[in-house]
Amino acid sequence: MLALRSLMFPVQYREVGEAFFKSKGWSYSRLPQCLVDLGVTDEGYGNDVPPGFMNGEQFAALLSQVSKRCSPDRAVSEQILKYMPVSAHGALGLLGMVAKTVGEGLNYAIQFSPVVMPAFAVKLIIVDDQAHLTFERQADFGELNALMAELVLGSYAHFQAFAEAPLPQSNFYFRHEPVGVPMTIPDRSALCVHFGCREDKIVMPKAFLDRPLRMSSPGSKAALISLLTQQADALAPSMPFTQMTKQVIQADLLAKVVSEVTTVAGALQMSPRTLSRRLHEEGASFSTLNVQVRVEHAKALLLNTTKLISQIADEAGFTDVGNFSRAFRRVFGQTPSGMRSGR
Repeated sequence: MLALRSLMFPVQYREVGEAFFKSKGWSYSRLPQCLVDLGVTDEGYGNDVPPGFMNGEQFAALLSQVSKRCSPDRAVSEQILKYMPVSAHGALGLLGMVAKTVGEGLNYAIQFSPVVMPAFAVKLIIVDDQAHLTFERQADFGELNALMAELVLGSYAHFQAFAEAPLPQSNFYFRHEPVGVPMTIPDRSALCVHFGCREDKIVMPKAFLDRPLRMSSPGSKAALISLLTQQADALAPSMPFTQMTKQVIQADLLAKVVSEVTTVAGALQMSPRTLSRRLHEEGASFSTLNVQVRVEHAKALLLNTTKLISQIADEAGFTDVGNFSRAFRRVFGQTPSGMRSGR
């Protein structure tokens, strides 16, 4: 799990809190002392936080204060999402609106998710005629974990509204049980939200990925991609090397390229020795991260496809099923077959 202080969230999320507090008749200038102590102020967010961002501790503190002031008669996530429009996600939110299709918008969301929501690793897996958008938690927000999952998946639901009508029936799956009043998705049946599941994910018809977006704009898309790339570069010095390394390995895996420390270091514009040293400083190693990324990919295939374990092992980059099973057990504490059967 990544340390909260190492995660960076767009400063626009502060505006969500501001709008919420204003709706309660409370001036945002009267921030709780705990937020002031963490640097959530008009003056800035601290010397170790790049301009335009707040760190995970600050975001968690803000979210905690907002959730404590929510009404008990509705799900907390619903009340917060009311003040979290697509624009609250910064340039990525706007890019999701002006992409050509739903699928293209989702691919951009996955590519640039570390710039907006680094608390989750997002993957898109096609299973027969369905698209599974899975979310793997990367940081521990404690008592806010369930709320974080509902906010992230609920935010993705907002983007579907920009596709040409009618909207398809998507299903939302959460690992946690309901906390208080169960969350619902606007304009959707309560039956499409499921709790106590094995993954946090959204499942939608595969054909929906080809649905054009009403506000598609090639010019705006190019400008926003350029801006997000600049933001990603600005975050690079403060982003944990473990996270950056995993992103490169994941890209190699999807491209069916074998990840080597030399090639990954080259992609990060450093020597293999420097990469190994920086990872060691964060308590990680290249070999461990390489295996972790591959077994995480295998887990998604196990839970969302009917492929043979030998096929999954091969797709995850393992040449031997036995080695795959042992690596899988080290990471998840159970065998691939045990996870698939729910044992």
